[in-house]
Amino acid sequence: MASAIEIVERATDVLAGLAFVGAPFLLWARSRRAAILGACGGAAQLFTVLVFIAIDLASGDGPTMPLARVANIGLAVFGNLAFYGCLGAMVLVLAREAPEAR
Repeated sequence: MASAIEIVERATDVLAGLAFVGAPFLLWARSRRAAILGACGGAAQLFTVLVFIAIDLASGDGPTMPLARVANIGLAVFGNLAFYGCLGAMVLVLAREAPEAR
């Protein structure tokens, strides 16, 4: 059984992922591509959190199996690359499509 702090942590991660999916659509009027890239970053974050939850549930309460450790590390690397890569691309698209100062 997971401790209360782990449950709160996972619930907060899911809510943050949902916020990252929805918040970039505030940019829709300025740049549709940037909004979609930001939402993809949020979806990557949400996907990563949900797979972490599934791995935790599958591993049970015993000692962590080596394959589960490797999966956690690989998932963390993939999740961070996808999340920050999409957000970085979103910023670059916004900078490129910014109106020029007159």
